[in-house]
Amino acid sequence: MLHFPTPRSTTLLSDRLWRHRRRWLQITFRSRSTTASAPLRINPLGIELLPDHLQRAVFPYRRHAAAVPEQIALAQRHLQRQGIAYDTPEPLAKVDFQLPALQGATIQEHFERIGLNVAEPYLGYAQQAADFDLPPMPTTWVSDRSGWVRYAVGARPEPVERPREAILVFDVEVMFRCSPYAVLAAAASAEAWYLWVSPHLLEQSDRVEHLIPLGDDQPRLIIGHNVGFDRVRVADDYRLAAPTNVYVDTMSLHTATRGLCNQQRVDWFYYHKLEAAGPRGRTMADRTQMQRLAPLARAGSPNSLKEVAKLHCGIVVDKAPRDLFFGQSYDAIRKNFQELATYCARDVEVTHRVYRKLFPAFRRRCPHPVSFLGMTEMQSAALPVTEAWEEFIARAEACLAAISERIEARLLQLTEEALVHVDQDPADDPWLRHLDWTVAPVRMTQGKKGKDGQYLPSHEPRLHSRQRLPGKPAWYKSLWHGPTGRIRVTSKCRIAPYLLRLKWRGYPLYFSDRYGWTFRVPKEDALEMDDEALEFSTDPADPHYESYPAADRACGAFFRIPHTDGETARCLNPLAKGYVGAFENGLLTSEYEIAREALQLSAQCSYWISCRERVKSQLVIWDRDGDDGDSPRPANAPILGAADRGPDTKTGIILPQVVPMGTVTRRAVEATWMTASNAKPNRIGSELKAMVRAPPGYSLVGADVDSEELWISSLMGDAQFGLHGGTALGWMTLQGTKSAGTDMHSNTARIMGISRNHAKIFNYGRIYGAGVRFATQLLLKFNPATSAAEADRTARKLYEATKGHQFPAPAACTLPPATTEPAVSAAPASMGKPDITQPQEGKRADTAHRPTVYHPAKLWCGGSESYMFNSLEAVALTALPRTPTLGCAITETLTPQVSQSRYMTSRINWVVQSSGVDYLHLLIVAMKYLCTRYAIDARLLLTIHDEIRYLVKEEDRYRAGLALQVANLWTRALFSYRLGMEDLPLSVAFFSSVDVDSVMRKEVDLPCITPSHPTEIPPGESLTVQDLIKLTDGRLGSKEVRESATKATMAPNDEGVAGEDSARLSTDLRDFIHLRAQMATTPSELGNLYAGVAQTASHSKAAGEPGKTPNFRRKLSSIRVLRPSPRTK
Repeated sequence: MLHFPTPRSTTLLSDRLWRHRRRWLQITFRSRSTTASAPLRINPLGIELLPDHLQRAVFPYRRHAAAVPEQIALAQRHLQRQGIAYDTPEPLAKVDFQLPALQGATIQEHFERIGLNVAEPYLGYAQQAADFDLPPMPTTWVSDRSGWVRYAVGARPEPVERPREAILVFDVEVMFRCSPYAVLAAAASAEAWYLWVSPHLLEQSDRVEHLIPLGDDQPRLIIGHNVGFDRVRVADDYRLAAPTNVYVDTMSLHTATRGLCNQQRVDWFYYHKLEAAGPRGRTMADRTQMQRLAPLARAGSPNSLKEVAKLHCGIVVDKAPRDLFFGQSYDAIRKNFQELATYCARDVEVTHRVYRKLFPAFRRRCPHPVSFLGMTEMQSAALPVTEAWEEFIARAEACLAAISERIEARLLQLTEEALVHVDQDPADDPWLRHLDWTVAPVRMTQGKKGKDGQYLPSHEPRLHSRQRLPGKPAWYKSLWHGPTGRIRVTSKCRIAPYLLRLKWRGYPLYFSDRYGWTFRVPKEDALEMDDEALEFSTDPADPHYESYPAADRACGAFFRIPHTDGETARCLNPLAKGYVGAFENGLLTSEYEIAREALQLSAQCSYWISCRERVKSQLVIWDRDGDDGDSPRPANAPILGAADRGPDTKTGIILPQVVPMGTVTRRAVEATWMTASNAKPNRIGSELKAMVRAPPGYSLVGADVDSEELWISSLMGDAQFGLHGGTALGWMTLQGTKSAGTDMHSNTARIMGISRNHAKIFNYGRIYGAGVRFATQLLLKFNPATSAAEADRTARKLYEATKGHQFPAPAACTLPPATTEPAVSAAPASMGKPDITQPQEGKRADTAHRPTVYHPAKLWCGGSESYMFNSLEAVALTALPRTPTLGCAITETLTPQVSQSRYMTSRINWVVQSSGVDYLHLLIVAMKYLCTRYAIDARLLLTIHDEIRYLVKEEDRYRAGLALQVANLWTRALFSYRLGMEDLPLSVAFFSSVDVDSVMRKEVDLPCITPSHPTEIPPGESLTVQDLIKLTDGRLGSKEVRESATKATMAPNDEGVAGEDSARLSTDLRDFIHLRAQMATTPSELGNLYAGVAQTASHSKAAGEPGKTPNFRRKLSSIRVLRPSPRTK
């Protein structure tokens, strides 16, 4: 029974009681290092809070009661049980500047108002687009005029420079094999249809590079399916200034409302495969599976327009004409012009019909204006590059070619050396005996003999002309490379490990078609192996039969080479980069030094090999192309003004194809930049991100959110106590340090005996819902020498210490709440109001977002993270899970009605990651509001999960940095407020630093030296909030702007303060017992605790006082509340 505080009006608490309760939360000490007039605010758990002036600025009117002594005492007891010695912390650096005034009575009202303010007029346009009908589609299209032609009802087709209306539904068609530029585009508004035709298609231009002008003469909303693809072909976004066009992606709307997670996608396709087989093609088991998966098949679909239209509108979309765009002939497009123009327009029509269904559904699921605006802002990403971009690609390609040639030359030498065995018996060689030494008979021409029986001159037998490599064994012939006309051996060839004579644990390798690469161990040594030997069939008729293991069964045993994907995954290449560590620690060995070199060089090339095609396909529009009529971009829309362009500067812009809500957790997805690696000295091309460079007169300003999703998760656990740092996880997140070894990652590293960097992966995987199996596989990856059994034991030890034990909840745990405490809502499952714009009757919209009662079948207990996991499951297992901060609901396919008890990892993961998306959206919207209000010239470049970057005019760079700090403070404050805590730890209130740089990179002092980039990039600036305050004098803008912002602040009305329901920490006995229960380490301890509650409750009921148990309350109160003692020098 997960209890959170229930609301009560603030009028019920007198000023004296408020002051009394605040004393428990705020234990102040005078700073010894700054000024005697600035007291530190430290809570009873040793967490330093915001200074008074910042706390009052962010939480001006208290809505929620502070923690009561019993809860403080339980929190202290929990920390002591987890071995955490909290005390008075060293004071953090002083933060002293005036925050911009809130645009409302509370931080929640502030975000609602600025969200609505900044979202207009686009949010209004989006609603209009869902309400209007498109005009009838033209039946004939103008085929002899390039550019835009307007088709209005009752009027003749009219050539126009750009569409006139502010709301458009849009789609483009591209011939990829010829050019990345569009050949056709269609658009529709409420008044007219439009068709754009490329001048090259009509042979009016020799160049294929033509962008589509939509215009920047007015704010414009553009709707499309996967509209990020279409946006790349639009001219108007290729500029440094913030665009006026805003894009709404129906694919993102679908993903956020009815999308599928990875496991569901597999199940969806399996269902439709069975459905297509027909009744006669299904077994009884198939029919059972279909019945189980039917709710999922009805609730969601993949993201293609074809499937989305079928799901939401029942439309069957014919995609057959699209095949003509995959050809290489423009003549085919000209010949079928009318059909293909109609096909393009039909996609626009279908997209609009889908949008009319999806946008209202999206607003119901994500009702806050910040969610809409955050999505559209992320779609506006743009990346400036310089001439260094082309040099980067050329250098990376040259490095790859040089390294590949070096490896291949050495492997070819070993190949030729192996041929000496062609006349010998290779059976005694542990590696070469596995090759096919069959030599086909050499075919010769017949020749012609004279009467004397001798061959006539020029008629001697010759090698037959149609045979390759005569006299060579079959394995050697298989290495022939037709395009180059020679033998070619690379590190990816299956023969390479045999040629390099690789060993695992000192035993030779063998490739099995069934198990992948294995190693053979003699029988006498196999008994010492911890892992199980592999089983091979001895029946030649078995499709898995392999002759060598079957014949060697009596003498040797075979074991898998470990793979990062788990015990059953096959190792297909021991020379892959994942095995570099195995070579370094001696697990993988070879008698040839080239083996080590091949591994290292292969690791150097792996990143560039994996991303080179995506990088080379990026469409770059250069500013120097804007002067002639056939330019790939309009001449009247230069990227840089003449004053900014240097004499030797070449600047271009890349528009990344972002899907702003590409997963069911609403995370953004992009194939190249959001997956880009940080620069590493041994990785070719890993300097990719550093090729995004600020043009002259601009800087890149950004920050990484410190432990974003870890802090959100821990905050949800802390909310049970109403205290920041109330749980062991929360305390380690806020107060733990790497240097002292008291942070979460150091704790995990200590438990598992691994590095702190590896521990981070374990921790985030666990928080996202991964289990013991994931931890076991990860441990085997990081330490291949560990046996599977030992890895499993270590992983279970970690989970017992962190997540705890899951015990069945006693019957007393599921009793209804005390009738003396009013509930927050009739449906506590929602963790808040179902619609932020429609608060429940009698309650204001900013009631704290705490669940009141949760009835778990099982309870996590005894671990440092048990409170957090119980809180996450309290959200994930409700009827309609919503994020605590912005109230965004989970996709329909993951609701309990559809998924039942399945996909739990995805549902837990959704709570964490979707809350992280809320964080990013809040940060973006707050930043946009501040930049608008204080005239900061900044444009969002890119977000990568917890990383955000802006392109800022150089003179505004420090003000933009300070604005980021304010936006982060506001965002953290709203998270705390929605979970019932009107305070914030100073350690997380601000970014640890804001980066001001000339290139995009993880750290400003990262030199970005790689094999393909030997030149160091000069460092940028890493600025703390104190640095930014000094550089800006604590001002975001001019005095006049600051005053106007202050005047715009809304003072609370009478209803807002006096009449508002305020969540307070419940004093119901069950709340305290539930907090105490989550500390239990054994089922008996948990059972005894609830047995005592039930007994005490029955006595109270007999006395006529339901829910009141003075004796047990007195017992709980006897746990002394410990105040942090002043630190002695």
